[in-house]
Amino acid sequence: SVPAVFGVTTDPFIVFSSNIFAILGLRSVYAVLAEAIENLPYLQPAVAIILGFVGAKIGAEYFGFEIENLVSVRSSAVKNAPKAISCCAPVLSASPPTPSPFF
Repeated sequence: SVPAVFGVTTDPFIVFSSNIFAILGLRSVYAVLAEAIENLPYLQPAVAIILGFVGAKIGAEYFGFEIENLVSVRSSAVKNAPKAISCCAPVLSASPPTPSPFF
């Protein structure tokens, strides 16, 4: 974000270029996800689990719970496990899953 970059530097070129590169990077990630959703049926539930976990963690920190470094290391495992499972499950399953009415 612009305020975060201004916290590091006041050079307008760095602020502008960092935000442009961030936007371009996100655009390519969204393009990849849009194509992957068709081929990876478990990707949407995996993203929902990850976003729910991150939201719970942010909510816990907001209400004053101290999140230790060990929990942060485990949280990276919690974030990476659903992604790995959602990518490997269609390859390992014998039949394609039925689409969920909720996603």
